[in-house]
Amino acid sequence: MSKNNPVRTQAGTGFEYPLNITTTGSSVNISTGLVNTSISGTVYSDNQIAIYKVNSVLQPYGVFAPKHHQPSPAPAPAQEKPTKESSSSDSDDTTPDVAEVKSGAVPSLIPKINAIVSIGVAVFAAAALSFS
Repeated sequence: MSKNNPVRTQAGTGFEYPLNITTTGSSVNISTGLVNTSISGTVYSDNQIAIYKVNSVLQPYGVFAPKHHQPSPAPAPAQEKPTKESSSSDSDDTTPDVAEVKSGAVPSLIPKINAIVSIGVAVFAAAALSFS
């Protein structure tokens, strides 16, 4: 075989769709970088095109290669708040501390919106019935 690997295909010549063909004696091996298979027979052949049967599905590297994800950053260390020394002279000129929400939950407006929509539908239905 006189072709250089990787062989150009209709998918392109780039790194995403490599197709390497090697021959050893009368056997032909095809590799995509993920799958190695052999040609097991000829389906159709003429002087312009040949269709061969292979033993495995040829999975292109650009589609089926495992994606490398960046590792998630480590959580920032919790910072400790300085403790306040309480004294009777400081207590009258400071504002009370607001309780902190530590759960990370955000109050939802969906129940309020659902109630407003329900009331709007009821008013619309009542108005429609009164005009008919």
